[in-house]
Order: sequence, then C-alpha cells, then structure tokens
Amino acid sequence: MMKLSIRLKTMLGTAAIEAALLSTLILVAINFMADSANEALNKRASTTASLFASATKDAVLSFDLASLDTFSAELMTNPDIVYVHVLDGSGELLSSAGERQNKVPFERDQDVSRVNDGVFDATANIVEGEQIFGVVQIGIDIGTINMARNKVKRWTISIALFEMLLVGVFSYILGIYLTKNLYKLKQSANDITQNIKQNKYDYSITPILSKDE
Repeated sequence: MMKLSIRLKTMLGTAAIEAALLSTLILVAINFMADSANEALNKRASTTASLFASATKDAVLSFDLASLDTFSAELMTNPDIVYVHVLDGSGELLSSAGERQNKVPFERDQDVSRVNDGVFDATANIVEGEQIFGVVQIGIDIGTINMARNKVKRWTISIALFEMLLVGVFSYILGIYLTKNLYKLKQSANDITQNIKQNKYDYSITPILSKDE
C-alpha cells in the first residue's frame, strides 16, 4: 500500500471536501434553475392559452372562421409561439396557424425536462356558462430556455472547476506551511540515524519556533 505524506494527505483531503461541497452546490443550483424555468414557462403557457381562449370565444360561438384565422395569425407574431389550433366542442379544427412537428395526439405538457420535441404544449377550454364550446391548443418553443439552462450549467461547472484548481494551489501552500517543521524533524532524525551508523556523536541544535510538535 502506497504511503502518503502528510502534505499530500492535506491536499487530497481538502480537495475531496471541496469537491463534495461543490457537487452538492451545483446540483442544488441546477435543480433550482430548472424548477424556476419550469414554473415560469407553465405560467406563461397557461396565461397565453387562457387569454387566447377568452379572445376567441365570441368568434367560436358565432362560428366566425375569418376572425379566428385573424386571431391565430396575430398570436403567431409573439416570440417562441410555434403553432396555434382552435377546435370546436366536438374536436373539429376551426382554425390553425403554424405547424406541429409531432403528429401524435395532442397532450398537454407540464414539465419542461420531459419535453422531447422542443415544443411545450398548452391548452385552455373555451367556456360559456358551464358548457365547453371549444378548445385552444398552443405550442411554445423551449429552445431559448434550453440554451439558457445549458449556458448556466456550463458556467457553474467552469466556476466550480476553477475554484477546485485554486483550492488545490492553496492546499499545497498550506500543506507546505503546516508540515515544514515536521520535515525538519524528519531530516534531523535521518541525520541522527546516519551519524549513529558512522559512530559520529557530534550534534547541533535545530530550533523549532512553533508549538505544533
């Protein structure tokens, strides 16, 4: 088994503690950022869908397809809106703009991390009284959110690695400072051993200025 010096043990121990703390900090920061982004996107998607449902309610009730097409086109001018669909109460398409890339049946998204097509799908009912007369479906591009998350993740990891490098340098300096007197004692002990083997019994005093030993 390889024997480690006190200096090396000090460096490795400090680096291990720092790595554990930084790993925990990175995980907490990334999870917090993901939760915040998911909450913000859910609020935006829900608000956009609800407002659009309210805006198109009269056109749906009066079966005004021209107005629905106008509303859909206007909604598409908003940043990151990928598509919009307006359906009647029986699920028939009344108006649409943009295009869904994924042709599987529509399913509302609630977690950004589980979106696999790059589009966050949201929906809202068009309600009059207690009766549902239609449904709006919208898709929001999450490319910008993913880019921001990846950028923050890279910056966090880079800062952590740089900090570990600094910790390694300071640990080395600290190890030298803390063990310099021990190395003096070790050298003196080696000198005494060599002198005994050579029958030399002259000695010199090496002053120790600390109380560590």
